[in-house]
Amino acid sequence: MNVLKNKIARGLVMIGLLGAMSSVLAAPGSLDTSFGAGGVLVSPTSAPSNRVFANATAVVPNGKLVTAGRSMFPNNFAVFTRHNSNGTLDATFGGTGELFVTPSITVSNARVEAVVVQPDGKVIGAGYGRNALNTKSFVWILRLNVNGSLDSSFGVNGHQLFYPIDDASSVHVSAVGLQADGKIVVAGSSSPVSVSDGLLVRLNSNGSLDTSFDGDGIAWKNLGDDESFYNLALQADGKIIAVGGGYNSDGNYGGLVARFNADGSVDNSFGSNGVVITLTSLGQDSEFYGVTIQPDGKIVAGGWFDGPDDRDTFVVRFNSNGSLDTSFGVLGRFEADLNGSGGDDQISRALALQPDSKIVAAADFNGPMAALRLNANGSRDVSFGANGVATTNIGNNNGSHAYALAVQPDGKIVAAGYYNDPLVGGNRRFALVRYLANDANNDGIAEPWGVTPANFGLGEERAFNRSVQTTSGIRIAGLDDNVFVPATITNAEFSINGASYQSFGYVRNGDTVNVRYDSKDLNDVAFAVGGVHASNNLAFLAGGLYQSLTGALVAADDELAENQKGSGSASWLFLMMLGLPLLLRRRAA
Repeated sequence: MNVLKNKIARGLVMIGLLGAMSSVLAAPGSLDTSFGAGGVLVSPTSAPSNRVFANATAVVPNGKLVTAGRSMFPNNFAVFTRHNSNGTLDATFGGTGELFVTPSITVSNARVEAVVVQPDGKVIGAGYGRNALNTKSFVWILRLNVNGSLDSSFGVNGHQLFYPIDDASSVHVSAVGLQADGKIVVAGSSSPVSVSDGLLVRLNSNGSLDTSFDGDGIAWKNLGDDESFYNLALQADGKIIAVGGGYNSDGNYGGLVARFNADGSVDNSFGSNGVVITLTSLGQDSEFYGVTIQPDGKIVAGGWFDGPDDRDTFVVRFNSNGSLDTSFGVLGRFEADLNGSGGDDQISRALALQPDSKIVAAADFNGPMAALRLNANGSRDVSFGANGVATTNIGNNNGSHAYALAVQPDGKIVAAGYYNDPLVGGNRRFALVRYLANDANNDGIAEPWGVTPANFGLGEERAFNRSVQTTSGIRIAGLDDNVFVPATITNAEFSINGASYQSFGYVRNGDTVNVRYDSKDLNDVAFAVGGVHASNNLAFLAGGLYQSLTGALVAADDELAENQKGSGSASWLFLMMLGLPLLLRRRAA
């Protein structure tokens, strides 16, 4: 304890003393001009095909962006790009930042529809295709190393490809998620006879089918009559949420939300026998394409409903038991014709949560790229874009579509999809746009997450599996080697190793975290390290704990905890259990 006593003898030590960052003089929903060309980038530049579609995008733990999709005509293959935070291609990924991957066997077509990034930076893509004779459909999952090479420790030379049905039925894969234990969950649908059934697949971290999941790793879900799964989200308790479309008992087609236990069985405690089918307030047909789980366990699903002239935007929030959350929108629903003109579809293709609990949707307007932002109560966030909607015409061309969405650690919003490039005969290219997000001062100007630095005193905390040293910052130690673990904070923001400030991120051994307030109020700050990540690698799942394989770094020290209670001074050594918050109490001026 000599080192500890020496540190205590030095007096107060402040953490997070960094100068205020300058505001970005643009409103939330404006294009982030530091990204690509004026907030827009088009890629890939070297695709050996004239049609390229971006279906998914994810944030790498170091802040880079991975985008995945497919290329068609005359070739069919998976396309991956990785961009630096400023939008330039990352040449450390595949040599150019662009990869074109085909399955390990001869096929007639193949595509990647979903992507997830592991905490170690490896990239998992999921999709499907048909065999060379076009007689059977296969599920295709592949894993790339950080440098873009195929990961030979996964499946067969980086690929896992299998035929879930031994006939000519169609199989579609549309979503992938990563569990805290490294297992991979895939969702989709198939038409084994004349109607669709939902499909769930779970793989072990090495790419093999997980036989503890529905007996063979493959679960067909006939939940009624003709259902499809388009997206998924993973709860911290191992349960799986799948969303899509299906028919209710009255024969009406609506947005489907289903929940499954960790073993693949239907969770009968959710909705009606594990399923909820939701139509609009007027009983119109609907379908869900996106889903996210809030930290309080509520489920937000988004998609479309059948409006008078077109398909319009539909976002619904459910309580954790599957009932409608009537505190959201109008009796649980947000329903809107976003452009107000009719005749053009406006579909919510993907959803994400901001650190401040606002909900962002990638909006496919069948024209401009678009993002919709809702307040936590389901109302439009009128501070964002025009009445809650930001739109971008790429190259003055209305033939663009937003299919995917990611919220970066700094809160900026990335929408990804494709556009018809008029310079190359209308052929399609990846398109990404990035929008500014934060208006902490409520003055209509977007700024980085945070206001000014501030001093921190100590609130009571107990010591177990982690040491946190707060001389010039919080020092991360006690994790397994080469493991990234989620870190979150409330009423403040933090930087990792001097990078930009954020409200959540990933840390590993040796990282230094500096903390500062994003409020002028004297609120306690809770900084938590540990937990599990959702499929978009952003959301911190309530109740999820990272279990260290190395055990306790230091033991609990009751005397230390007792001596520090209510001291009002900064501390030099905190001991903190993984997943439980460290309280940093701001001293009154």
